[in-house]
Amino acid sequence: MNLVLNSIASVERETGIGKDTLRVWEKRYGFPIPARNARGERLYPAAQIEQLILVKRLLDKGIRPGKVVGLDCAALENMLVDEAVVVTASEPHIAVLFELIKVGYPA
Repeated sequence: MNLVLNSIASVERETGIGKDTLRVWEKRYGFPIPARNARGERLYPAAQIEQLILVKRLLDKGIRPGKVVGLDCAALENMLVDEAVVVTASEPHIAVLFELIKVGYPA
């Protein structure tokens, strides 16, 4: 089995999370957990990149890193769904707009 690993620069481009932030999280939270090549450079598997993309989405919604960094994809996806429900429930006018969009109501 040939596992594809990505450089830290590639992870930064794909996730929008800076290299320095990734290094700090690795020390502070124990995630991500990169492999290392012969030169000691960090290499990240695709599964961790997927997790980091979900983490970034939650950070963009105002969730603090300590609450989400290191959670598995299922937990992160649940948080994203829960966050969407909270926004919809707390802002009824947005819920109405979502419903109009779902049914294809012309603006």
